[in-house]
Amino acid sequence: MVRWVIISFMAMLAGAAGAAPVRNMPSIGLAKPVAGGVATVPRPAVVMLWASWCASCKVELRRFSELQEAAAPLPLVTLAIDPAPTAKEALVSAGMTLRGAFADGRPAEQVLADWGGGLLSLPLAVAIDREGRVCGRKHGLLGTNQLREWAVSCSK
Repeated sequence: MVRWVIISFMAMLAGAAGAAPVRNMPSIGLAKPVAGGVATVPRPAVVMLWASWCASCKVELRRFSELQEAAAPLPLVTLAIDPAPTAKEALVSAGMTLRGAFADGRPAEQVLADWGGGLLSLPLAVAIDREGRVCGRKHGLLGTNQLREWAVSCSK
């Protein structure tokens, strides 16, 4: 019993740190560019999910340049859980670029179930590999160390 608890705890810690890759495939094709057009989420990439009603997400978006630098060479893109016009308005009012900004207007529960690996919370960052599979996931505010790890492990 004790051994099972220790192994479960270690597995939980590895997953929380992003060390254990999760290989499901989120619905990348449902993300539409905020500025319009036919662009798709690049692969590999780090996708920062956010919503106009999420205060923590807005804090994280203000750090976008710093996070983008840490994620290199992986592109860092945003995916709003809002209709595209709402996302566009929020990004423009925050002084952010619309380049690399996507929106998925489905209900938040659907988008989070699709991308969140079972947890329905924001902020959420998901690293995807060249095949569109999840190679890292972080619930909560994203750190530069996590991005540097993903830049190495998900670029392969």
